Amino acid sequence: MADNVDQMSSKTTREMKKRDLLKNAMKGQWREVVEIYKNEAWIHKEKITRSGETALHIAVSDGQKKIVEQLITAIKSQTYQNAKKAVSVENKQGNTALHFAASKEKERPSMCESIAEVDPFLVFCRNCEGETPIFLAAFHGNRGAFLYLHRICAAETNQDGYDYSTKYDGNTTLHSAINGQHFDLAIQIAQLYPKLANSVNEKGVYPLSILAAKPSAFRSGKPLESIWHRAIYNPSTSGTNGTGEGIHANESDPTIGTDVESNRSPDEYSGRHDDDHDHGGIFSRPYFKLAYSKSMLIISWSMWISSWLLYNFTSELKGIFLLPFGIKGYSRRRRMEHMRRSSYYVEQNHTWAVQIMNKLLEHTELYQASEGIHYRLSNRDRETPILTAAKYGVIEMIERILELYPLAVYDETPVTNKNIVLLAVENRQIHVYQLLLQKTIPRDSLFGHVDDDGNSALHLAAKLATNTPGMVPAGLRVLWEIRWYQFVKDSMPSNFFPLHNREGKTPIEIFTESHKEVIESGGKWLSSTSSSSSVVATVIASVAFATAATIPGGLKQDRGTPMYENQPTFYIFAISSLFALFFSITSAVMFIVLTSSPYEVRAFSSDLPKKLLMSLMMLFMGIVSMMISFCASHFFLFQDKHEKTGALVFYVVMVALVIYLTIKNSSVFLNLLRFTFSDVPERLDEDDF
Repeated sequence: MADNVDQMSSKTTREMKKRDLLKNAMKGQWREVVEIYKNEAWIHKEKITRSGETALHIAVSDGQKKIVEQLITAIKSQTYQNAKKAVSVENKQGNTALHFAASKEKERPSMCESIAEVDPFLVFCRNCEGETPIFLAAFHGNRGAFLYLHRICAAETNQDGYDYSTKYDGNTTLHSAINGQHFDLAIQIAQLYPKLANSVNEKGVYPLSILAAKPSAFRSGKPLESIWHRAIYNPSTSGTNGTGEGIHANESDPTIGTDVESNRSPDEYSGRHDDDHDHGGIFSRPYFKLAYSKSMLIISWSMWISSWLLYNFTSELKGIFLLPFGIKGYSRRRRMEHMRRSSYYVEQNHTWAVQIMNKLLEHTELYQASEGIHYRLSNRDRETPILTAAKYGVIEMIERILELYPLAVYDETPVTNKNIVLLAVENRQIHVYQLLLQKTIPRDSLFGHVDDDGNSALHLAAKLATNTPGMVPAGLRVLWEIRWYQFVKDSMPSNFFPLHNREGKTPIEIFTESHKEVIESGGKWLSSTSSSSSVVATVIASVAFATAATIPGGLKQDRGTPMYENQPTFYIFAISSLFALFFSITSAVMFIVLTSSPYEVRAFSSDLPKKLLMSLMMLFMGIVSMMISFCASHFFLFQDKHEKTGALVFYVVMVALVIYLTIKNSSVFLNLLRFTFSDVPERLDEDDF
């Protein structure tokens, strides 16, 4: 009886100790936790949370490095076997304290060192999903923890490390590092474990395929967010020449970071070549292309110069002189600082992505040649990396694979039987299609290829794109789809593509059916845009008419001529007011015509875009002319020379400001100009709207 009472009392005491330990740990009272660990050895193995964690788990999860070291010291005061059992406790997910430490520590893995000193074989311990601590370190991109755990495995356990690099679903540390875009760590993993380049998970996906599905990691995969980022981004320091030369990590010591140098601009691998083919069209004349490219260049550089001036000369003004721009100088500087830092990281990421790509291609066994026969993947259910790269528009990978393995251009998807050309057309990867046009490859077999449904490249170009950004106005989307269809059609000789697919449909029939709703939405957008713009044009026309009918200073009573007829300012006023009236009335009439135009495919492909572009241009010129006429008439109010000089400066700044803000915020106008007059349809991106 007395023994039962003693046992119950001891059990109650232990439960109270566990509650105290949990309470102190949750409150961050780590001194009390350490004292309990020193005085109560039995509590080292006790799980104190509902999910099965010990106090050591909680300290590691909280990042308490010094506390973890003290707790490990208390644990090591026991026998070796008891200490091993204490650090080997798993929670409900099967994670030990070393799993937690590997997930937390990036550069200085002191917690990993403390725990692994007690039991180095914890590196091989798997949780419920088959993840080892070194796998979790790679998953979270913790380079320091990964390299330390690797050294433990290599030095103390004498095992090669491939066994503990893979979880139950087949994903390896290399898969995880690439998928998390931890490319600096992925480079190290590929150097330490080159065989992982040929590993596949249960879905048949290679590490190279995962990299191909990360278009934002490459310069060609995704455009920079804005014109400011494009100006700050320096391709000459991107550290890649497309082949990985000049960007090698230190091979002798994998723990040393990469050395980045620059040899060639990544734009050479972005598909934007100067010798693009001329695919015809009414606006393909050289002089118009030159004028368009030069105008875009002038606009880009003028915005870059203005942003540089704002950044360098407004630190003390605190935005006082920038209030008319709608921005504050201080916040503008902070945004520029952020863009500079982010552009640096983007450059670095692009460098590492190209380097890991070359490292994987160096060790891959995907493509092998024997007696002139090209062997594709052993499992036909897998999609090759070059097809994935074509789907996502990664030019760098496509060029490098074709350079090393030219026969890879014949790869096809296992289910739909689509080759690289069909995937590029279906996913609207313009630069991939351009690259293939410039390559010396068999055009009849590749560009004339059809999928299992009998669809050619032109049939797929006629289908409505599913990956179009949602922020693109419907009218511009229709225009872009028409330009893309025409571009694919004109890229090959007439009657090159098969006319009918297996359903008996022609490309133009597919285009009409699939774009019916988009064309209706585009018509509504065009009608609403024209209606609202016509109101603005009418208001400007009214003001311009009133201004033109009012002569500054009146007429001379003796002669009936204007008072300031011989002054240059008067001629500026007369001409600008006349221009304002002419441009505003013309734009109003054109907008009215647009609202009554038929919204059909033919109209969108020819008349409507040019009419809308001309109407917006006339409206813009009418606004500028009205501003100039106002400034000219207002100039007569000043008599003093200094007053006139100050007023003149103010007028120039005001007119320039109106022009600047109009251009900067006229995304529809600029994109309409871009889509209408460029030979090749540029890819759509939400950041452009």
